[in-house]
Amino acid sequence: MRECISVHVGQAGVQIGNACWELYCLEHGIQPDGQMPSDKTIGGGDDSFNTFFSETGAGKHVPRAVFVDLEPTVVDEVRTGTYRQLYHPEQLITGKEDAANNYARGHYTVGKTIIDQVLDRIRKLRECISIHVGQAGVQIGNACWELYCLEHGIQPDGQMPSDKTIGGGDDSFNTFFSETGAGKHVPRAVFVDLEPTVVDEVRNGTYRNLFHPDQMLTGKEDAANNYARGHYTVGKEMIDNVLDRIRKLADQCTGLQGFLIFHSFGGGTGSGFSSLLMERLSVDYGKKSKLEFAIYPAPQISTAVVEPYNSIPREDLAALEKDYEEVGVDSADAEGEEEDEGDEY
Repeated sequence: MRECISVHVGQAGVQIGNACWELYCLEHGIQPDGQMPSDKTIGGGDDSFNTFFSETGAGKHVPRAVFVDLEPTVVDEVRTGTYRQLYHPEQLITGKEDAANNYARGHYTVGKTIIDQVLDRIRKLRECISIHVGQAGVQIGNACWELYCLEHGIQPDGQMPSDKTIGGGDDSFNTFFSETGAGKHVPRAVFVDLEPTVVDEVRNGTYRNLFHPDQMLTGKEDAANNYARGHYTVGKEMIDNVLDRIRKLADQCTGLQGFLIFHSFGGGTGSGFSSLLMERLSVDYGKKSKLEFAIYPAPQISTAVVEPYNSIPREDLAALEKDYEEVGVDSADAEGEEEDEGDEY
C-alpha cells in the first residue's frame, strides 16, 4: 500500500492541479462528484488510483491533495468549477493578499501567516491503525478506545454531540477514527484473539456499537499459553483473515503512517501470534512504522510459569529460523559433495 499527497502551490500549481485531477478522474472513471459509475466499466478492477484518492464511507473518492494560494482568485476557479464537489472545502486554502511576484512576501511576510494552516491540513492526511492481540491487547484496547471517545466527545454509538462543545474545532482524532457517511466515527482498529471470551466482553460492552463487527476477529481455541500454538498451528489458521481485515482498513486511509500493536510478551497469543503478525506486516507494509505497546512478564504476577519462556523466542525466533535454514542447506551441500567423491572412487 502506497499513498502520495499532492500539494499545489500558487497560480501555476493550482491550475496544473485542476487539470491533472480532471485527467485522473477521466482515466479512472471517477465522476465530478467523486462517485464511480455503478457498472464500473471504466477503471473496473483497477484500484491503483487509491495511491492518489481516498474513499469515504459513502463511496466518494477524494483526492489526496491540498491547493494553496495567498489570494483566492485562482483557487475560486476550482471551488466553482466542474469538479468542485470532488474536493473537501478544507483542501482549498487561500489567504487575503497575494505575494505580488515578490519572493520575500511569499517566504517571510504574507506566506508566514498561512503556513501553519497548510501544514495542519497536510498533517490531517495521516492515519494509524491499532491492532489489539490476545487477552492483554484486547483489554488494553477496550479501555483505550473508551478513553479516546471521552477525550474527543464521541458517544458510545460513534456519534458526536450535535453542539460539538467537547472536542469542537479539533479533528485530530481522524488519525484514529474514520467517519462514515452517516457521521459515525469508527475506530481504525482490529481486535484479535484465538478464542472468543475476551473479545465477547467488547462485543457486549458499553461501546459495542462503536465498532464494526468485522473488526472483532476470534478463533475457536486459545493458544494455551503456548508460543508454538500461537505462531505455528492455531495462529496460522487465522492470520490471513486478520491481514485481510487490516488491508481493508489500510485502503480507507488517506496516508497510512503505521501500526500500533498492543499485546503481551508472556501469553501464547500475545507472543506467538504477534510474532507471526509482525513478520507478515513487515512483508506487506515494510516501510510503515510498527510501534508495539507490550506487557512484559513479571514473576510476582505471572498467571503461567511459561510466560518468561514465551517472551524469549518472541525476540529472536526469526534470526534463529534463518540460522537453522542456512545450517540445513550447508549440511545438505556437504552430504552431496561426499556422495560425489565416493562415486569417483
